Amino acid sequence: MAKNGVKAKTNDSLQYKIEELQSRLKESEDILDAIRNGRVDSIVVSGAEGEKIFSLTSSETPYRIFLEEMEEGAVTLNSRGIILYCNHRFSTLLSISAGQIVGSNIKRFISQKDKQKFSDAFETGRSGGSSEVISFIGNGNTLPLYLKLSFRALSPETTSDICVIASDVSSMKKSQQQLEELVKERTAELEKDICERKLAEKALSESKELLSSLINSIIDEVWFADTNKKMTLVNPAAWKEFNREVENMDIEKIVGSLEVYRPDGTPRPVKEAPPLRALLGEIVKDQEEIIRTPATSQLRHRLVNAAPVRNSDGAIIGSVSVVRDITERKIAEEVLSQSKLKLEMTLRNSNIGLWEWDWKTDKITFDERSLTILGFEKGANIDSFKDFLTLLHEEDQQHVIKEFHRAVKENSSLGTVFRLKFGNTIISVKGSTIKDNGECGLISGVCYDVSGLKESTNKSFMKLNQELLRSNKDLENFAYVASHDLQEPLRMVTSFTQLLQQQYKDKLDDNANEYINYAIDGSKRMFELLNGLLAYSRINTKGKTFVKVDLNRVIESVRKSLNLIITERNAVIDSKELPTVDADETQMDLLFQNLIANSIKFSPDPPRIFISCKVQEDNYTFCVRDEGIGIESQYFEKIFLIFQRLMPREQYEGTGLGLAICKRIVERHEGKIWLESEVGKGTTFIFTIPKHQFPD
Repeated sequence: MAKNGVKAKTNDSLQYKIEELQSRLKESEDILDAIRNGRVDSIVVSGAEGEKIFSLTSSETPYRIFLEEMEEGAVTLNSRGIILYCNHRFSTLLSISAGQIVGSNIKRFISQKDKQKFSDAFETGRSGGSSEVISFIGNGNTLPLYLKLSFRALSPETTSDICVIASDVSSMKKSQQQLEELVKERTAELEKDICERKLAEKALSESKELLSSLINSIIDEVWFADTNKKMTLVNPAAWKEFNREVENMDIEKIVGSLEVYRPDGTPRPVKEAPPLRALLGEIVKDQEEIIRTPATSQLRHRLVNAAPVRNSDGAIIGSVSVVRDITERKIAEEVLSQSKLKLEMTLRNSNIGLWEWDWKTDKITFDERSLTILGFEKGANIDSFKDFLTLLHEEDQQHVIKEFHRAVKENSSLGTVFRLKFGNTIISVKGSTIKDNGECGLISGVCYDVSGLKESTNKSFMKLNQELLRSNKDLENFAYVASHDLQEPLRMVTSFTQLLQQQYKDKLDDNANEYINYAIDGSKRMFELLNGLLAYSRINTKGKTFVKVDLNRVIESVRKSLNLIITERNAVIDSKELPTVDADETQMDLLFQNLIANSIKFSPDPPRIFISCKVQEDNYTFCVRDEGIGIESQYFEKIFLIFQRLMPREQYEGTGLGLAICKRIVERHEGKIWLESEVGKGTTFIFTIPKHQFPD
């Protein structure tokens, strides 16, 4: 029994060992199979010296090549966290060689603060898979890596391994940022494209509306046709012309129903119709035609333009035609032609020439008759106003220049007479300005020979000169009489009246003495009037030759002459720097003296007078301003007339000749004088003196 019991126990033990050996054999076969298939990277061998890991480089397969080419790091762990394999990217991320990494526990490379987090993720990975950001410690640097841990087994019966994929978080963030920026940029582009497309659609819609509105509002006929020779669009002007709806009708039928002629009166074939020619690619410009339409029985003149309409590829998709009625213009041209013919005949028969001067370019042109009148043959070279002046007698050149320049300056007509340099020919020239933007652009006129009128003209000139000489002589005689013959008896009456007052003052009653005072006062005023009238008459007859006159010196002279009244009234005369002018110095003195004295007279105490000058292109403009009583506008012209007084003599002394003398002095100097005033606020007398004077 005992032997049998031992034998049975021994059999059980042998059976257990056999099963154990079979299990190990199966495990070895699985490992070998895993090695052959590349599912095992390393082998851990336990010995007297502990566990050693051997890398099975001979088992590399295509999947290993794939791992080495990955952008992410990859490692394989056993159940205890021992690194069985790492790819080149993982080694690069930690800056540690693969030989130092393989065989080490992965926790060796994890920062202390994240070791527990990794342990939790490791356990989760073993049970199915997990992901976490773990801080790794590389070669002196801390690097955050995003780990994805997943479970795998060599076989259902073997111990499981953990596969770890590590991604650089900073690289991921950069890629994510680039992706976000790319998405943002693309989104902006799409939004811009959408916005531009909407704007384009809106602009296209508005353009269509504008085009339709424009086409329907213009008075010209507008036709659109497609390549099938159908009218696709006709504006209201064309409807009126045809007196019916013509859209979608055939062009050839429409044109064939019309009575159309060429400008020479010959019938125009349908094939020459501009819309049909445009469909063939031809551009028709300003083609004239004569037509009778169903809307009217009268022939009308028309101007037609047509062109092909092309798409973006350049292919013809239709044609557009614009038709303008020029019947009224044709009638006007015919009338103008007849008028020109009549004018030409009139000028030819009257021997009148035409000329034109562009003063800006100095270009002057003459027609054939003008050249003949001026003594030149056809084709003579007279291009400028300067060339024209060489034809004139030297004594007449200056007044012709002055007249032409006056017409330009005043933008007005001109008229003058001059002698030619050679011979006895006398030419009369008349012209009118043609405005350009409100200014003189051209002067156009006529010229004609008036030599035949020379004798009668000379007689008229001589008669006028004689009358002028006689008038001047009478004026000089009057001045002599006024200064001598009239003043002498007046002086005698005044003297004897004053003598009578002195000797019989006590013997006469008050009325007689008052009458004597009236007589003496009247005599004095008569003396003042005669002296003023004498001064007025001598402005032109006794004027001195113009010289350079410093007006600052004239003002100082006037101050001395009016010193008594200036001191008495405490008057202030504020004079700005004045120019030197071509003038009669004595008359300039009299002009300023009258104006300043007049301002003092009609100003409250203390009078303030302001004298200034503004330099202009051709003139000096002077202002004498006061703060006096002012003048109503209705008297602005009247005040310059001789013997005109606006205030009673009892209130303000004077003869009424002062401003009339001022006006005559200014006019002798070829200037103008006027005033600006407001009652109670003062008066400003303004006058001009040309910069350059011609001698008297």
